Amino acid sequence: MSLQPSCRPNFPALPHKTRQITYTTSLNNLREVISSLAYPGEEFSEHSMKRGVATESSQLFSDDQIREEGDWKSLSTARKYIDKNDNISHDFTQKLASIRKMI
Repeated sequence: MSLQPSCRPNFPALPHKTRQITYTTSLNNLREVISSLAYPGEEFSEHSMKRGVATESSQLFSDDQIREEGDWKSLSTARKYIDKNDNISHDFTQKLASIRKMI
């Protein structure tokens, strides 16, 4: 599995100009990473990340700041992504942060 399957061979941090991965491949890669962290990967989608960031950010920023950063037109839409009682999101974010420090 590769998190950057469309990178340039000589410059792995840069995306390749002509090779792209499909939505399905991207979603499958995401779910595989989440499953490797002992979470039910099949329950996650690409919107899960946006929801998780909004939820985690709600502890530090106002709903209006989150709306602006998430590029939502209305505050009511932003609030749909924020779950202030989501302990699973917080736990997941902490695991990802600890893995990121090891890389």
